Amino acid sequence: MQTRVTGSARSSAPVENAWSLLRDLRNAVHWVPGLERVELTSEAREGVGASRRVFTKRGPGSGGMDETVVEWTEGQGFAIRLHRGDGGPPAPMREGRFVYAVFPDGEGSRIDTEMAYSMQWGALGRALDALVVRRVSRSMAQQVAENVARRAEAASR
Repeated sequence: MQTRVTGSARSSAPVENAWSLLRDLRNAVHWVPGLERVELTSEAREGVGASRRVFTKRGPGSGGMDETVVEWTEGQGFAIRLHRGDGGPPAPMREGRFVYAVFPDGEGSRIDTEMAYSMQWGALGRALDALVVRRVSRSMAQQVAENVARRAEAASR
């Protein structure tokens, strides 16, 4: 069973400005809470197949987690697969994916995010999802959308 949580935020920045920030995979350090650094790990800097390794200050990603672009829509957004090497993301997730999208909204833009994942460990994983993971993931998706929106506004001034 896959869980999906979303975030959304409006920005006064034009969609082109927001997309310009999003498309640079190194910029995640500016809007993903807890990220300490980002290293590009592929020759490709953008588009399907581009990848990065992200490091958090603490928690499951502190040793680094890989993120690879699996979908790319120029000018609009992309989806990344969360993994460690050839495996899945850190436990307790079995699979994970994060989507960034930007759309025109009047004279500004709207940033949408989505975290989609499935859990390991059967009934225990489902209980963890219901009690903790879903709430944390929903909060993270919303924070990321808001942080991208604010960063795009600041860059547009």
